[in-house]
Amino acid sequence: MTAQQNNPEANEELILKNCVALLSEHYDAVEILVTRFEDGTTKAHSKGAGNWYTRYGLAREYIERADEQMRIEKRNQHDD
Repeated sequence: MTAQQNNPEANEELILKNCVALLSEHYDAVEILVTRFEDGTTKAHSKGAGNWYTRYGLAREYIERADEQMRIEKRNQHDD
């Protein structure tokens, strides 16, 4: 058994690192956020490359859009 197979955290890190490397060949900024539910808890992992401020801005924009969409859906439910 290899060291990576003995250490799932290292394997997950390698998977994310490889995905970021592949995407970075085509994009200026990459941020990957993933979760896995195991042993009764949710474990989060992230990896990114490129301009940190751009990655931060992308994450904020995603959250703000999701929040606004939820507000719109709630208003629509109350209007029905």
